[in-house]
Amino acid sequence: MRSLNIDAEHAVRSAELAVRWDTVLREFEHTTDGANALAFADDMDALLEDSTDSAVLRYWRLASGLLRALAVNLAVNTAARVGGTDVASNRIRLQVLLQEADEIVGELDDKQLQESLRGAYDAGVPHVNKNALLPALAQLPLPTLYLAEEKHRWPRRSTADGEGDTVPKVPVLRLTAFLDNTLVAATQQLRPHTLHTLRFDVRGTEWPDHAQRLRVELLSTCPPSLFHVSIFETGDRSGAPEFEATLAGSIQFTASQSEGASDLVVAVRAGFTMQDGSVREAHIVGHSQLRFRVSSSGDSGSPGKLTPAASAIGGLSAGQFGALQNSLLGAFNRESLRRILRTKLDVRLDHIAGNGTFTDIVCDVIDWAEREGRVDQLVREAAAFVPGNEELQRFASEFERMKTCR
Repeated sequence: MRSLNIDAEHAVRSAELAVRWDTVLREFEHTTDGANALAFADDMDALLEDSTDSAVLRYWRLASGLLRALAVNLAVNTAARVGGTDVASNRIRLQVLLQEADEIVGELDDKQLQESLRGAYDAGVPHVNKNALLPALAQLPLPTLYLAEEKHRWPRRSTADGEGDTVPKVPVLRLTAFLDNTLVAATQQLRPHTLHTLRFDVRGTEWPDHAQRLRVELLSTCPPSLFHVSIFETGDRSGAPEFEATLAGSIQFTASQSEGASDLVVAVRAGFTMQDGSVREAHIVGHSQLRFRVSSSGDSGSPGKLTPAASAIGGLSAGQFGALQNSLLGAFNRESLRRILRTKLDVRLDHIAGNGTFTDIVCDVIDWAEREGRVDQLVREAAAFVPGNEELQRFASEFERMKTCR
């Protein structure tokens, strides 16, 4: 386990690279020399060496690898035309880069990304289609802030007998996001030049000793001049084993997205500011990522994709949420819930829920189903999995009946 601090110099470097990213891609449209791209990829990799590994960072690792693949592919084509001697070795290098990219794409499990990369490269041949890959790279959600690993490990703390080390637990926060007082359930439609309210309901497992405040930040590659968001912060809540807080603010974009642009992906990060000025990262369960589309038209984007409220995608009212929660609590235990999620919904319980009470775990699972638009599937599979539970069967029947009335 690592102690993490937000390194200001590290963050500035990552922001500068994100700004240079578009310039490097534009140069690729006309150049036959990949030297600048390889140098840029080296800068990216140097930054990533001091970064914590997460799903967000894997997008930049993918960007670095595919950028190198583009440059090596140019070298292969050039050497082939002039009869160079490096064709074979460069082809092997290209194949390795593309195979690594395939592995990262598989880890991300991003269907939209997979579709955009379809036909952009072939790891088997190997080959890169520059005209197809460049637009896909331009849509990657590259973050501008990284958490750098702190140079010092956890400080030694004596145990009761004076021997050994104890490692502080990483606080776990369950974050639930509301946009304009509506639960964030899918990609959200925002209008430019409009101040939208944004609220996070926070429930924490513990308030760390010596922590002065909790801060939640939204991280995006959107240029600062086009993206304004409040500071989400709360004061000291120490003294209790668990705590709850509401962090309210606003978000605003000053320009619309171009037609056909991918969703704006905003990473949500949380950390406790300690008395010594360091920041102790907290693990987020729930809304760790938000997706937006910014358009003055309510019809832009993919049909049926923009969803302002959970109910529009088969979500739940407050009463339905409580009824489903009670039904699942009566029909499942932790192990059977883990099994149905893995075998029927293809998701791991520990990827979508924290380590709280079973009631909290069930709440996390329902929150996840609403965010992903899979409430219908959760209800249907749960009822089929435990056909003898009358309460769950009644809920499933009523839920299906209410759907037909929408």
